[in-house]
Amino acid sequence: MGFPNFGFFLLVVFAVVFYKIGELEYHQPILCCGISIGVWMLTSSVLGWGFWGCIMGQVGIFAAMTAYNMSNKRRP
Repeated sequence: MGFPNFGFFLLVVFAVVFYKIGELEYHQPILCCGISIGVWMLTSSVLGWGFWGCIMGQVGIFAAMTAYNMSNKRRP
């Protein structure tokens, strides 16, 4: 009995991470989790980018969320 597909394990890890980010920052955890899973499926199945492409897709989501938060930062 070996370790299951490592890509699936990372998909679940990223989904949980983005769920927590959505819960803390946006109050919409299911949406953030769904976006993470959707981008993973898009990069792996539709675009065929492979493992590192999926990782870069998740990094891209995080960068987009960070840019959004920085641009909508309320200043005193």
